[in-house]
Amino acid sequence: MKKIMKNTIAIALAVILVAGCFIAAGDPTAYAASKWNPKKTFKGPIKPAPVVTEPVAPAPTEPVAPAPTEPVAPAPTEPVAPAPTEPVAPAPTEPVEEPVTAPVVTEPVPPVTPTPEAIVLPAAKNYLYVAPTGSDSNNGSAEAPFRTIQKAANVAKAGDAVLIREGTYKEKVKPANSGNATDGHILFTNYNGEVVTIDGTGISVAKGTALFDVAYRSYIKVEGLRIINSSWTGFGSPYASPGSTRNIIIRNCFISNTQSSGINLSYAKDILIDGNTIQYANTLPASQGGSDEALTVGATDGFVISNNYLSNMGKEGIDAKGGANNGKIFGNVIEAPPIMGIYIDAFHASQSNIEIYNNTINNAVHNGIVLAIEYNGTLSDINIHHNTINKAKRGISITTYGSSPYVMNNIIIDQNTMVGTTICGLDLSNDQAKNVTITKNYFGGTSTSIPIYNNGGYIPANGFVIDGNKLNRVVTGHPTGTNYSLI
Repeated sequence: MKKIMKNTIAIALAVILVAGCFIAAGDPTAYAASKWNPKKTFKGPIKPAPVVTEPVAPAPTEPVAPAPTEPVAPAPTEPVAPAPTEPVAPAPTEPVEEPVTAPVVTEPVPPVTPTPEAIVLPAAKNYLYVAPTGSDSNNGSAEAPFRTIQKAANVAKAGDAVLIREGTYKEKVKPANSGNATDGHILFTNYNGEVVTIDGTGISVAKGTALFDVAYRSYIKVEGLRIINSSWTGFGSPYASPGSTRNIIIRNCFISNTQSSGINLSYAKDILIDGNTIQYANTLPASQGGSDEALTVGATDGFVISNNYLSNMGKEGIDAKGGANNGKIFGNVIEAPPIMGIYIDAFHASQSNIEIYNNTINNAVHNGIVLAIEYNGTLSDINIHHNTINKAKRGISITTYGSSPYVMNNIIIDQNTMVGTTICGLDLSNDQAKNVTITKNYFGGTSTSIPIYNNGGYIPANGFVIDGNKLNRVVTGHPTGTNYSLI
């Protein structure tokens, strides 16, 4: 600033001198009078210098520490609760500011009423329709359905599908024809998930037959039907000739209140019984002529019994008997069987190659799973593993019923769980059983239960292997095997 003032003064003096020269040129006396005398005031007619208009570095624009840019806590960056980041409804996350994520796009779509075009029909060569409003004089089309299932069963051929509309049909059904390997099964099913009931009330179903009878037929498939109130069997071929009933599938059906079996596929070959519910089977007591079990396969070669639910039966739950070979029984749930849950009985025949696994048996009055020979048969290659038995007198039993001989061979009892047994976890009663392997089972019985009960059937020389089991206790005189542990 001092430098600027010095410059300003110098310029002003220069202007005065120049002005003096102009005056002297015009008036000699003025020049003489203009000689500077510090004691004498100058009175000549001198014009004022244009100091005011000189562009000399104005003070207001002096770049000396300008206040606006001084780095002393500038307001815009002061960390004092800035509004944009206050936790009170921040603007960036308010729904009104984010229309892209509006909940409209995630709202559930209202259900659409199915239309005929949306219905997926099972694959078939031809479709035959049955409805309570139909007539057996119709042609069986969707527009002109039959009135009875039996009418469709008389007409259907290999590869056809009988689609049954909702309603109750009081009739007995027996297909007139069979399917075949080339054209496929004849299918009987409920249309589009509708409730279809075959009711045998007041209909005579002779002993050895079924309300829905497939004896001597092949490649028949039945799905999604309710079969109730039969005076003998609900579905099947109880007493056909050996091997005369083949390639039968019954799946996802509900069967209730049958005096004999809910399902009985005997003397058959290559059958599948899957996902059915069977209740109140065997309602006719044995003393009055009742027979068989809730779900029976007898003298059948090649069978799968899977994922069925059985309850309130009058006798055994599932029975593979009388020469039933090459089968699997798995994923079934059996509630409160009054005698036993699963029964493998060779009876008078040779029976082999059966795998029993992942089944659950609850509250059996007597036994969970039983292997037996009632009348001089043989039983071999039976694998019982990963089953659960909750409460029974005996969990698993290798036993005898009837007269000797009752030869058993190659029996595996592996990784089963038995809880709440009151007599024993495993009953060894057959002294003719050989090559029996008992491994990694959980015997969690009550305080009175013997884990592995030697009831005359444990003969070490017959080739027993007992290893790695978990026992609820050790009882003198009864085998524990090697590497056991206590629960």
